[in-house]
Amino acid sequence: MSVVHGERQFDKLVTPEEQEHWLTVWEEVGSDPDPRPVDEDLRRRFRRRFTTFMKQPNAEDALWILGLYLTMAIPFPNRTELTFWSMSCLPQPGVCSRVNINMQEVLTLRDDGGLLIAYFHLAKSPLEREWGPGWRDTFGGAFMVTDHYWKPGGGDRFQLVAPLPLALAILTEQVVQEAMMTLNLRLMRKGPTYYSTSHCIDLVTEAHAVRERRWDDLKDLLELLHALDDPDEDASPAGRESTP
Repeated sequence: MSVVHGERQFDKLVTPEEQEHWLTVWEEVGSDPDPRPVDEDLRRRFRRRFTTFMKQPNAEDALWILGLYLTMAIPFPNRTELTFWSMSCLPQPGVCSRVNINMQEVLTLRDDGGLLIAYFHLAKSPLEREWGPGWRDTFGGAFMVTDHYWKPGGGDRFQLVAPLPLALAILTEQVVQEAMMTLNLRLMRKGPTYYSTSHCIDLVTEAHAVRERRWDDLKDLLELLHALDDPDEDASPAGRESTP
């Protein structure tokens, strides 16, 4: 397990007390009061690529996933943006976006013949604790669980691959969120992102906007998936339930 001990650069931006509270105290999703970074040169650098992204058929759904991920899995996203995490826009053919922390990606969105596929990197320890040694089987056949990893994440990690809309639904599962949060916080404590020069500010702005606009759509989706999974039970959304 790659765990960082002692005072780190990240502690100067987010106090250890704030980190512990964020990771262990479950709170309703709300708006982030911290200001976002301003870098007009960086914004202009990726403006044309962002315009191309917005013309893609799956742009809206990609933004929905990205916005939810920032809110649910990134500590203090406005405060840590650009210094400790970055989001690329159309970094290579077939890839819609990547979220990077330290020296690795933690979320990649790919376009597979028109189908949006999310590749999450998570810590496995929260799932082992909650679901036991058979935690991989708990995901079911609709998800792909692999041991693919990047060295900065250490040994306590795995990759979860999910198509839309399952990628949206899994973001609301509390233990899965904790697994994402655990790895992301651990990586931030290792040091700043190496990919700040690839950060697309407009993409982040639009991701936040879509997440706020479609929050109720997520609740409807979860109710539908729950009803399909167990039609004899009353549908109820999982995870954090609140308005933005």
